[in-house]
Amino acid sequence: MTLPLIAITEAVSFDRTLGEHGGNALVLFGAPWCRPALRLAAVLEGLLPTLPMPVLHVDVDRAPSVPRRFGVFAVPSLILLRSGLVAAQRSGELRADDVKLWLEDLLAPA
Repeated sequence: MTLPLIAITEAVSFDRTLGEHGGNALVLFGAPWCRPALRLAAVLEGLLPTLPMPVLHVDVDRAPSVPRRFGVFAVPSLILLRSGLVAAQRSGELRADDVKLWLEDLLAPA
């Protein structure tokens, strides 16, 4: 079953959703006014069927404590969390191919 891209607008819902998935998620930090973040969200929506974890889309304006917790100061930013810990991070506008390759490398079986 493919999970939808999950919109996060408050820290409580971030913590609850992350906990429901064992601390594993791909997190996109963005804002409604950030065109690159909106484009990246569309790319991630297309990749959802191939991802083994949920994608959380954090609105940095409405849930500012979440990006601060992870040291995120630029949008868009992507963080891969495993067991609640940062496993990898990318910032800035990313092309669809770059995102796919980055995730393939990170999620490949060891």
